[in-house]
Amino acid sequence: MADSGVMIFYNWDFYCVQIHDNEVSFIEEAEKTITQDGISVKIHIVKPVGAKKDLPVFMFFHGGGWVLGDNPTHRRFVRDLVVESGLVAVFPDYTPSPEAHFPVAINQAYAATQWVSLHGDEIGVNGKKPAVAGNSVGGNMTTVVALMAKEKKGPEIKQQVLFWPVTDASFETGSY
Repeated sequence: MADSGVMIFYNWDFYCVQIHDNEVSFIEEAEKTITQDGISVKIHIVKPVGAKKDLPVFMFFHGGGWVLGDNPTHRRFVRDLVVESGLVAVFPDYTPSPEAHFPVAINQAYAATQWVSLHGDEIGVNGKKPAVAGNSVGGNMTTVVALMAKEKKGPEIKQQVLFWPVTDASFETGSY
């Protein structure tokens, strides 16, 4: 309860904006389960309608505090990024906590990024230099995946885009 007497809460359903049929017409979607270095993860591929082959790609890692969020909760956001940028998004369905413990989700995100860079032609994208993007905890994962790629000498990350990233576990800052 805030001092004003107004209850402050986070409504996850409000964040999960639904896509209407007319909005889906701007994108084409596909799913694929990939395996890279023994790590399997389902990916969602989101392309602009009529996309030509070899479009640049960005990986999108969703937020949700490591425990919430998935493709349906972030579909509208990813769709908007794809439509406005003209790029292809690959959305890994990493395993949330508590079903998986650290570093499973991070390793799945990196494995998916590595797979796209090596096998992008299988999904019709130019994965040679993927961008990485994410919101909230996904922004944190974006940074970690970029650092892992640098440490492991690949893939070469073209760009990082962090949407309101979690950069500190402290609740003492104004952003919390």
